[in-house]
Amino acid sequence: MSELRRVNCSIRCLDREVVDEARQRLATAPISTVPYRCKVSGKNEELLLVADNLAEKLAAQVSGFEDSLDAVLAVAALRTQLCECDLATLAQGLETETLAHLDRLEATGVLTRRVIDGMNYFGVAVGPVHDEIETRIAPHLADS
Repeated sequence: MSELRRVNCSIRCLDREVVDEARQRLATAPISTVPYRCKVSGKNEELLLVADNLAEKLAAQVSGFEDSLDAVLAVAALRTQLCECDLATLAQGLETETLAHLDRLEATGVLTRRVIDGMNYFGVAVGPVHDEIETRIAPHLADS
């Protein structure tokens, strides 16, 4: 049996309370923004978090997605590169499960991985899947 990969982050940037607040807003909107400041680059951004029902729709529609967690991870990493620990915080599940999804999405070409300061950062690969996600979430951004 192979050993499970563990999150390799020396700095955690995303606060679980901020994610919880964004998740509460999903009760009335299909997409919520999550304020984010990368402690490595100092860059401020707004991450996108999708509601469960939209994540399920995206999982059924977007090539390369196997389930709603794939959609949550890809939408979050759509417009920026995020460290695996911050993606795990957004997913609010087991880190090992999130890592398995990230590794599979990278292997299928949906995500790209880049190592920065010894930490794994993921972003959606430029191309058809990226464009499809953007197109499918665009109508919902106006509702947020």
